[in-house]
Amino acid sequence: MTLQPLPGRVLVELREEYAHVAVTEKKHDTKTSGICVSYNIPGPFSIEAADHWYKHVLNSVVFWDEYKQGKTIERDGKKYAFIRIEDVDGYEEAVDDKS
Repeated sequence: MTLQPLPGRVLVELREEYAHVAVTEKKHDTKTSGICVSYNIPGPFSIEAADHWYKHVLNSVVFWDEYKQGKTIERDGKKYAFIRIEDVDGYEEAVDDKS
């Protein structure tokens, strides 16, 4: 079974910012960035125009405000969240690993 975002949402893999530092998880901890692994174009946009923009966000780090991640879902040892596209504030382009 594969996680799929509904229209107007992106599926983000949540990663630990401090992978090698032990941090106590708190009840109200929230993430504000993650890797965009999938998206679903919202209805009112032209698929071609939206696809052109969203393909640049795929596999990139996306950023959003605190408490916008909603429910965290775990699959195969990884954590994911569905973020509303309008809650995504920006992104950092994916780095080409072929260097």
